[in-house]
Amino acid sequence: MTIRALMAGTFIASIAIIFAPGVARAACDPPPPTAKPTKESYWALQRFGLDRLPSGIDGRGTVVAVLDSGVEADHPLLTGRVIDGADMLHSSATRGREDCVGHGTAVASLIAGKAVGDFRGIAPGTTILPVRVSERTRADDKRAETASPQKLADAIDLAINRHVDVINMSFAITADRAEQSEADAPEVRSAIARAVAADIVIVAAVGNDHPKNVSFPAGYDGVLGVGAITGDGTRQQASMIGSFVKVTAPGENIAVAWPHGTRNVQTGTSFAAPIVAGVAALLRQAHPDWTARQVVDQITATADPSLGGRGSTTHGAGVVNPVRALTETVAVGKPFAVPALAATAADPAAVAAAARATSRRHLALWLAAAGAALAALTLLAATIRARARPRAEEIARDRAVSRK
Repeated sequence: MTIRALMAGTFIASIAIIFAPGVARAACDPPPPTAKPTKESYWALQRFGLDRLPSGIDGRGTVVAVLDSGVEADHPLLTGRVIDGADMLHSSATRGREDCVGHGTAVASLIAGKAVGDFRGIAPGTTILPVRVSERTRADDKRAETASPQKLADAIDLAINRHVDVINMSFAITADRAEQSEADAPEVRSAIARAVAADIVIVAAVGNDHPKNVSFPAGYDGVLGVGAITGDGTRQQASMIGSFVKVTAPGENIAVAWPHGTRNVQTGTSFAAPIVAGVAALLRQAHPDWTARQVVDQITATADPSLGGRGSTTHGAGVVNPVRALTETVAVGKPFAVPALAATAADPAAVAAAARATSRRHLALWLAAAGAALAALTLLAATIRARARPRAEEIARDRAVSRK
């Protein structure tokens, strides 16, 4: 999602027009999927090999705020994962648990989607806090509702007050260098600083407006800006380039959840960012004592080498690797170590089966030993008989001679 708009003047005026008295909001009617996922659409999961993550590490106990277009809470891939959030666009009883464009549902599924068939989110045990801030999915869609800078700041503050562990922002306010002041909103910058001070991991898409070279909130201090790559590791052609790219993740032809319980295929940095946010949730579960800075350092330090080279403006530190982030030893203020998991009660059926297998092995070994002993005795007896036969014949001949 790209918000390419002036952050003052005209932008505020457009918001005022949207919310003018008597203007009714259009019915919530999400668009149908544009493509049906194929086996190739799940390439990111195949790349990561998430079955190699430490047992029990799935993001449970963590909360990720998704500042987006809302989330379809009753989607089969997300049921039980989405709590009440907020709607910064219109007074709504849905509390962010409704998605009229599909974008937020797609993003949330990549973070916390259940493992069903070929699909799973990076951290399927985490909880999503949905906050609706924009329904603009294209830069040229000037009619779509977007939050004002102050409303965006309010959304960030809400996430801070709800004590979330991670904030994901799959949108970008982009500009050319000469227009940087127009894209940099003081209200949003201050809210980001408050979130950093609150020790929250902040993840943001860098935007799909290449060759523009200014991107916020990815460009703010303390934000982990995420670019997109294709299946062969090259930069996705629209993914922006700049020092705000701290790491990259798969972002082309990605299978996602879509409203009305369906699935879709999407492309862009919007769908690379939640992959990284999911990894942050895994690390926050595994290491609740780590700071947000340590989590970010671990993600970048364990990123796979990329075509751009480490620290490049195209790939940042490299391509995120969830398994390496959770299993490799990297200094982030103190040695990394996979946490010990609580012992679980043994399955009685499994114990009984193991006992039976052990008993069968013991019986087989006993029978083998007995068979070997019997074979040895048989061989010994045969040897004794073979040696005794000539002696017996000799004795018999001697007796016959003596009788004569």
